[in-house]
Amino acid sequence: MKIIIIAFLLLTSLFSSEIGNKENQEEKLDTKHNLVWQDTRLNATERMSYKSAISYCAYLKIQSGKDWRLPSSQDYENIIDTTRIPTINKIFTYCASDGYWTLNQKLDSTQVEWIDFTDGNVYKGSGFEKQLYTRCVHNK
Repeated sequence: MKIIIIAFLLLTSLFSSEIGNKENQEEKLDTKHNLVWQDTRLNATERMSYKSAISYCAYLKIQSGKDWRLPSSQDYENIIDTTRIPTINKIFTYCASDGYWTLNQKLDSTQVEWIDFTDGNVYKGSGFEKQLYTRCVHNK
């Protein structure tokens, strides 16, 4: 019987999602990409400008840590699920079907980038003062 239980536990751990809850429920852990994602009510209720979003992430204090930042579009690609609307992995509790700021160092200083969770696409353009949602991330 003990062998069956151990085998069951091993199998379930092999097939579990690579993105899971952390103990404090305000963060989601992406073990495949070694990222910790913010998941709070503010992610779906508060809009802000690009510069405010950068500051917000830089000063964010959640249990697991420091060095929060805006995610890159490549970071977001890891949590997109186009079978759902909003197009985000089902483990996330808070997400609006709208635009979220990304940090893209490759763009020139006149353009910004955001991802839209209505369709999962990345958009670029002028609009530093646009009011979009923010989700922060940090390396594990």
